[in-house]
Order: sequence, then structure tokens, then C-alpha cells
Amino acid sequence: MIDGRPIILGLEGVKLAFSFIHCSDLHLGTPFGGLRRHDDRLGGIFESATFATFTALCEKAVSEEVDFFVIAGDVYDGVKNNPKTARLLKEHLVRLVDAGVDVLVALGNHDHVGDLLAGVAELPDGVYVFSKDRPQTFRLESASGEEVVFVGRSFPTKRVSEDLSQDFPNAEPGLFNIGVLHCTLDGAPLHEGQSPTKTASLLSKGYQYWALGHIHTRMTRLEGTTYLNYSGNLQGLSMKPSERGPKGALLVRVDSGQCRVEFLPLAKARFESRCFNLYGDEGWVDSVDEEEMISDHILKLEEEVQADEIMVLRLSLIGSRSQRLLVEGELSEITSIVNRRRWQNGGRVFLESIEDHLQMRDVFLPATLMEALYDAAREMESEGLDLLVEECIQKASGKTPAEIRSELLGELSSAEVFESARSMVLEAVVGDSNHPPMPG
Repeated sequence: MIDGRPIILGLEGVKLAFSFIHCSDLHLGTPFGGLRRHDDRLGGIFESATFATFTALCEKAVSEEVDFFVIAGDVYDGVKNNPKTARLLKEHLVRLVDAGVDVLVALGNHDHVGDLLAGVAELPDGVYVFSKDRPQTFRLESASGEEVVFVGRSFPTKRVSEDLSQDFPNAEPGLFNIGVLHCTLDGAPLHEGQSPTKTASLLSKGYQYWALGHIHTRMTRLEGTTYLNYSGNLQGLSMKPSERGPKGALLVRVDSGQCRVEFLPLAKARFESRCFNLYGDEGWVDSVDEEEMISDHILKLEEEVQADEIMVLRLSLIGSRSQRLLVEGELSEITSIVNRRRWQNGGRVFLESIEDHLQMRDVFLPATLMEALYDAAREMESEGLDLLVEECIQKASGKTPAEIRSELLGELSSAEVFESARSMVLEAVVGDSNHPPMPG
């Protein structure tokens, strides 16, 4: 479904009525070592959340009475035959097949490809694991008796450089064909290029739906009469952009040639990155309690977090300040204070870090940029300053998140940014009292 409208997939007149779950990248058993360094309890919460979210998805599949449950790779996180992970996985698989749900699994680069579903001895009837040697086809019946074709392939090794989709057979006419593959489509940015494939290759097979995995960012894309969908990962794993925001799976309903795709936000713990205008529109304040202001802001954010959810937050401070900018040590101290106030007293938002993107006067200048300019300005004549300012602005702009850069720079031209930066550094060098002293 696009914008709430059902999509016709070219099977008009063919009586089909079935539904399936499309999920991928469960990463069961992720240790969350980075979070444990922040707070051991937090790491434990996220590790439990991967199982809790998978449990919630299985419960949803049973309550919705879906016919099929498709996992497009990375069931595990790469742990070696963890008995707890294998036991919990098998319990869920048994529960699904006992409810009449067939489970289809294509293993990815994080899975134990040598042992298929490692540690899960005697897979229950109704669980189908695609071969790691070649594309494999399963023809399964829905509860109402319609035959559905599933074609998929598991990873043969932990690193796959060839396009595994090339050897997939063409669609079977008159049936709904679902391809299942862990892959990188069209060179997706910020992802390791495992099993690289192209849109044209997938479309050439004539399937109605491709259940894809490996890319953790959710994507619902319709090309003609073919869906090319990434469900995204079930549970965010870090603060990387692809791991932030709501996570879950896709519920797909097919009825008489019409396909409806619904996102199910089920993750029990999530990563977020937000901007906070610390000093408001006026900005020209001399003394405020930053800890209190940030604590109040986080308290408001908790209103959007459910009672059984946890949010890990990276907060980017924006706005302007008349005095000096906050330094790294102060930001770390504020982070600790805020977490003690909120997190350790039953709050549902944990402050992972604070990034200072405050501006001085009217132009966005990160503290790191200002310090670099001040240090260099001491050691050069003013005629060499122009080149320095221009180079530093270009480097800082490239490292600044796009959404922050856009909000802070607004309609300012490059020349205006340059002149303001140059003026501020020159004034600081000669000791203008309206600007912070040079570091050191």
C-alpha cells in the first residue's frame, strides 16, 4: 500500500487471499557492549529487547492469523552457538508452526551458515530454510488453499561478493511469487556490499514481491507490479543513522491481486537523535541552568515513549549564546547529571551524549571550529587568515549533520558565513571583549 492505497499487482481475476510477515536482521543475541560501557543495566535492557520484540512480532503473526512468516537473513548476531539464543528461537518457531504459520528463512552474513540455524536441533516441521548452495523453491498453501511460491537462497559464506539473484528462476505464471534474499540493492550507501544486486536483475524474474534483508533502513518500493521491500531490522542496534527511529516488520496482505503493506512498529527499545534549541529564539542569556533545561526537555520527550519502551538519545544543542560555548568536559558532566536525575529515577530516556552545535551571534560555528581558528590565528599573519577560515568552514560543514546545517545556516550565503567567521576570529585575536578568550 502506498499512501494508504492498495496496489494492484497484475493478478486480477486470480483468487488469492493470504497474508505474511516480512522481517529481517533480527540479530538475536546482540551483546550491546557499547551501551554496557555507558550503563550495564542499559545494555541488558537492549539485549532483552531483541527477544522481546521478536516475541511481540510472533504474537502479532498469530493474532493476525497470517499464513507465512518470512525472515530475510541475519537471525543471529554472529554469536557462536549461544544456547539461550537457540532455545528461545526454537520456542518461537514451534509456537508459530503450532498456530499454522509456515516459517521461511534465508540466512545472511551474520548467521551460522555452516550449521544453518545453529543450535536449533531438529527444526520443527513447517520451518523451511533456503539452501546455501543454490536458489531453492518452496510451494506452500495458505489456510484458504491458495498456492504461493517462495524462492530464496541463504548465504554460502560470511562474505558474498557475487549477485545471488542471478540464478533465481523466473516467476511461475498465475501464482504469487515471493523472492527472499539478503543483499545490497543498487549499492545502498553506508552498508557493506554483501551480495550486491541491481533493481533490473530482481525485476527480470517477474516476481510480485521481493522480501529483502541486510539493509537496516526500512524501504517500501513499488516498481511496476513488483514490490522491492526492505523491512529494516527488528530492533535498533546502535546510534548509526540507519539504526535510529521506530523499528519493526512488515505485514503484507494479498487479496484478489491487491497487495497491502503495513509497517508494524514493535521495537521495545530505540535510538534517537534530536535537536534542542537550548536558549530559545532570543539566545542572549548570560547565566542559565543547562542541566535543568535539558532535564525538562527530556521529561517532555518521555511523553512519546511508551511505558514498556526505552529510548537512547543523542541530543544536539542548537541556538545561539552570547558567552562562550560549552566545552566537551562540561557536556559530559551535564550528561551524567541529567541521567542521574531522570534515568536512575525511573525515566525512560537515557541520554547517550550531548553534541554542541550552538552558534555565536548569527552564524553557525561549532566550538571545535572556533578553537581551531583561534589556535591557528595566533601563529599567522592576518593576510593568511582568509585561506584558513575558508578551509575550516568547508571541513566543518562537511562534518555537520545535514538537518542541523540546514536549520542553522538557513539562507546565509557562503560569503556571509565566511565574513562572519573571519570577523569573529580577528576580533578574538585582538582581544575583543564581546567574544570568548582564545583557548589556552
